[in-house]
Parts: sequence; C-alpha cells; structure tokens
Amino acid sequence: MANHLPSQQINLYQQALAHIRKQKYADARDILEGIIRDYGDFERGAINQSLGNCYEDLGEFAKAREAYLAALRQESGNPYFVDTYAAFLRLHGSKQEFYDWELASIQLVLENGGVVTPERRAALMRAGESIGETSEKTTARMSEQFVPPGL
Repeated sequence: MANHLPSQQINLYQQALAHIRKQKYADARDILEGIIRDYGDFERGAINQSLGNCYEDLGEFAKAREAYLAALRQESGNPYFVDTYAAFLRLHGSKQEFYDWELASIQLVLENGGVVTPERRAALMRAGESIGETSEKTTARMSEQFVPPGL
C-alpha cells in the first residue's frame, strides 16, 4: 500500500467514512489503522479523530482516548476535535478532565465568535462545582485564551 498515490489514500479514507456511516466500526477501524500505518502524516488529525470515534463505538475506550489525543496533538485548536474529546470525557474520563476540556471547548467557541448556549454554560458550571470550582472562577476562566489542557 505504501506506493499508492494520494488519491488512493483519499479513497481509503472515504471508504472508512462510508463504513462509519453504516455503523461498521470494525471495518472502518481496520482501514483507518492501515492508513496511519502505511501513509504516516496523510490527514492524520482527521484520521485519528475518526479512529477515536470507531474505538469509542467499539467500546475500546483506552484506544479511543489515545486516538483523540493524537488528533489533538496535531490540531490542538480544532474546535470539533476539542468538543468531541470533551464529550468523550463526559462519559469516560474523570470529572477534572471533563471540566478542563469542556472549558477549553467553550473558550474556542468564544474565541471564534460563537455563542455558548445556556444549557452548555450550566453544564460547565455543574462540572466545575463537582470539582470544587466556584461559578465565579469558571465564568472568569471562560474568557481566558484557549490553551489545550495537558497536551
């Protein structure tokens, strides 16, 4: 596979995405792992993100975490990657991890001129309270510049 042209790499990625849409996560995972193994840096952030989604849907949470973090190491300011990882941590991480990444996700939304819904703001406040953060401190931190936690 290492001698394929970029169009073939794109074709493989599109095949993996088609499998994801059909909820054939194991098939998609196998293709995505092959792309990473055989092509190195080709769209690796997006591929790792998609791979994380597959691992999560397959119940392979440790691998999902590593794939999401690999995507974030390549594109730390990608709002979709940050938001997806925060959502993952809500279910599979510690309260502190979820709070840190949800806060980062909201910071990115605000930096990019977006609006945070009242429900999302309230969820962040509850997450902060669960780790001992005051609502005042959380509100102040929301306006700070985005810095990816722990990368």
